Amino acid sequence: MGLFMKITAESQGAEMVEKALINNTVIDTILNDLNDYTWQDRISSQLRALNPQFSHITLGIILRLFCKKTSELVILNHIQDI
Repeated sequence: MGLFMKITAESQGAEMVEKALINNTVIDTILNDLNDYTWQDRISSQLRALNPQFSHITLGIILRLFCKKTSELVILNHIQDI
Protein backbone atom coordinates (compact mmCIF):
# COMPACT_ATOMS: atom_id res chain seq x y z
CA MET A 1 0.00 0.00 0.00
CA GLY A 2 1.39 3.40 -0.93
CA LEU A 3 -0.43 5.71 1.43
CA PHE A 4 1.52 8.87 2.10
CA MET A 5 -0.97 11.51 3.23
CA LYS A 6 -3.72 11.87 5.80
CA ILE A 7 -5.56 15.18 5.98
CA THR A 8 -8.16 16.38 8.49
CA ALA A 9 -9.84 19.72 9.09
CA GLU A 10 -11.37 21.90 11.75
CA SER A 11 -13.74 24.74 10.93
CA GLN A 12 -15.22 27.35 13.25
CA GLY A 13 -16.83 30.73 13.09
CA ALA A 14 -19.33 30.68 10.24
CA GLU A 15 -21.84 33.36 11.16
CA MET A 16 -24.81 31.69 9.46
CA VAL A 17 -25.90 28.05 9.32
CA GLU A 18 -26.07 28.20 5.52
CA LYS A 19 -22.48 29.44 5.32
CA ALA A 20 -21.32 26.70 7.69
CA LEU A 21 -23.02 24.05 5.54
CA ILE A 22 -21.37 25.40 2.38
CA ASN A 23 -17.97 25.54 4.10
CA ASN A 24 -18.32 22.00 5.41
CA THR A 25 -19.38 20.70 1.99
CA VAL A 26 -16.32 22.27 0.35
CA ILE A 27 -14.01 21.01 3.10
CA ASP A 28 -15.46 17.49 2.90
CA THR A 29 -14.96 17.42 -0.88
CA ILE A 30 -11.32 18.49 -0.56
CA LEU A 31 -10.65 15.99 2.23
CA ASN A 32 -12.31 13.12 0.38
CA ASP A 33 -10.33 13.83 -2.79
CA LEU A 34 -6.96 14.11 -1.02
CA ASN A 35 -7.62 11.13 1.25
CA ASP A 36 -8.47 8.95 -1.77
CA TYR A 37 -6.35 5.89 -0.98
CA THR A 38 -6.73 4.47 -4.50
CA TRP A 39 -5.26 7.67 -5.95
CA GLN A 40 -2.46 7.75 -3.38
CA ASP A 41 -1.58 4.13 -4.05
CA ARG A 42 -1.56 4.75 -7.82
CA ILE A 43 0.87 7.69 -7.70
CA SER A 44 3.03 6.60 -4.75
CA SER A 45 5.38 4.58 -6.97
CA GLN A 46 5.90 7.67 -9.15
CA LEU A 47 6.70 9.78 -6.09
CA ARG A 48 9.16 7.20 -4.76
CA ALA A 49 10.89 7.11 -8.16
CA LEU A 50 11.51 10.88 -8.04
CA ASN A 51 13.87 10.57 -5.09
CA PRO A 52 14.21 7.26 -3.22
CA GLN A 53 15.70 9.13 -0.24
CA PHE A 54 12.22 10.50 0.53
CA SER A 55 10.22 7.33 -0.16
CA HIS A 56 9.35 6.83 3.53
CA ILE A 57 7.86 10.28 4.20
CA THR A 58 4.23 10.49 5.24
CA LEU A 59 2.35 13.77 5.52
CA GLY A 60 -0.17 14.47 8.25
CA ILE A 61 -2.02 17.69 7.47
CA ILE A 62 -4.58 19.53 9.60
CA LEU A 63 -6.51 22.38 8.01
CA ARG A 64 -7.86 24.86 10.55
CA LEU A 65 -10.35 27.33 9.15
CA PHE A 66 -11.59 30.14 11.38
CA CYS A 67 -13.70 33.22 10.85
CA LYS A 68 -11.49 36.32 10.56
CA LYS A 69 -13.54 38.25 13.15
CA THR A 70 -13.26 35.43 15.68
CA SER A 71 -9.51 35.12 15.15
CA GLU A 72 -8.99 38.87 15.55
CA LEU A 73 -10.94 38.86 18.83
CA VAL A 74 -8.88 35.97 20.19
CA ILE A 75 -5.65 37.76 19.28
CA LEU A 76 -6.84 41.04 20.81
CA ASN A 77 -7.88 39.31 24.04
CA HIS A 78 -4.54 37.56 24.21
CA ILE A 79 -2.64 40.83 23.71
CA GLN A 80 -4.69 42.51 26.46
CA ASP A 81 -3.87 39.65 28.85
CA ILE A 82 -0.13 40.21 28.36
